[in-house]
Amino acid sequence: MTSRGALFPVLSLLLTVGSLSAATADGRFKPSEAEQNAMLRKLDQVFGWAGVRRLSDLQHLSCSDSKNYAVCDAKVSLRVDGTARSYNVEFDGNRRKLEFAAFYPDEPTPSDIKARSFYTPDQDTVKDPKLRAFAIAAVAKFNRHLRWRWFSGPSIHREGRNLLVTYHVFSDEESKRVAYVQPTLVTFYVSPRGAICGAVYSE
Repeated sequence: MTSRGALFPVLSLLLTVGSLSAATADGRFKPSEAEQNAMLRKLDQVFGWAGVRRLSDLQHLSCSDSKNYAVCDAKVSLRVDGTARSYNVEFDGNRRKLEFAAFYPDEPTPSDIKARSFYTPDQDTVKDPKLRAFAIAAVAKFNRHLRWRWFSGPSIHREGRNLLVTYHVFSDEESKRVAYVQPTLVTFYVSPRGAICGAVYSE
């Protein structure tokens, strides 16, 4: 990744869902049924590319808006490698132009992961050439639809049953200029059968 302007096309898929319902005093709001359906259509497109299938509607949808920046999170059930699993999904951005931000397994985070954060670039512990090639190929297949670009990487490590593949989207110098404004790493979860079963970003 060499261009700052390409980051959000890289990390997010724009969701144009129209105007949302009025916010409450605490900034919380609830998208209309039509808006939720638009969100689901975009999710289905991404999940189709990822090789997983949605089994439920958005559950426990929670949205809030502060200073023209909206955040929504929800849970969905996905079929991954033939098994139904619960996932978290996130959207953010302007309320009139929400972005699909991330999805990841709805599972407890191991205490050692909490302590060191799996996004750190030194977590390059998978050295087996075949496993690395398998994980990189799965991300590349997903990326044929998105045409995302990386500055460097990947680093690969294992979390549970999945391989986590992390790419840098900025050089170190660019990261200093955009810190706390835009994410600098993107991580993909690759299932044992090669599905993309998670995509998250981090500063």
